[in-house]
Amino acid sequence: MKKAIIALLLVLLLPITAVAHRMNSAYSVIEVEKGGYIEITHRIFAHDLEHSFNLADVGMDYFATKAGQDALKIYLERDFSISADGKPVTLKYVGSEVEGDLVYSYFEAKIKPKTRNLLINSKILFEFQKDQNNYVNVHFEGNTKTLTFTEGSDDKAISLW
Repeated sequence: MKKAIIALLLVLLLPITAVAHRMNSAYSVIEVEKGGYIEITHRIFAHDLEHSFNLADVGMDYFATKAGQDALKIYLERDFSISADGKPVTLKYVGSEVEGDLVYSYFEAKIKPKTRNLLINSKILFEFQKDQNNYVNVHFEGNTKTLTFTEGSDDKAISLW
């Protein structure tokens, strides 16, 4: 009887553990400071990036190499964008690090201190997962606003004032 209960529990839990990470999401945080300084942090599952970059033979250690850092920079500059009051913002790549099963990538930028509106788009991993959902939290003066992006999402506007 005890073996049957354990077997039943394993069968019931197997689907949960098999899809434990399958959230199909990337998470970005934009910190906007009063002086117009912006810090952006992207948190992405390394496993998804491995598939997206076709790294079956290399693995996530690739992202610690110069080639991996350069590839992440180009990829994220292409698939994540910000405009401030209608003008594209140039993002400066700071670097990336692998922590557990996540890759953290960091960018910074400068916008005019009196910027009123941001236009943001996050297409990270959309070429890999059609059911991808990306979340962008914008922090400004103690407020947090969240944007959600799915396949086919247009740029989304957010007011800072």
